[in-house]
Amino acid sequence: MWASWIIFKVATVGRRLKLIRKFRGYSQKEFGVALGFPEKSADVRVAQYENKARTPKKDLQIKMTEILNVSHEVLSLSVSTTREELMRYMIA
Repeated sequence: MWASWIIFKVATVGRRLKLIRKFRGYSQKEFGVALGFPEKSADVRVAQYENKARTPKKDLQIKMTEILNVSHEVLSLSVSTTREELMRYMIA
């Protein structure tokens, strides 16, 4: 768990999104469809967010955190986030 926290702490928003998505058991396609993207391009759109080719707007970030069942702050945490704060956000 400690190693995961260190990786998460320094991760970009896209990397955090990917870690949480995988932790929750969603494929890129499943997650993209849940977000409302067409099935044909859902995985590509999610990959773009995870790889920083696109930045999700605030309303989409909120929808992402709702689907992933985490606090809205989790995609915008600062690098100074403590391990305890991170755990609180992940259990939101």
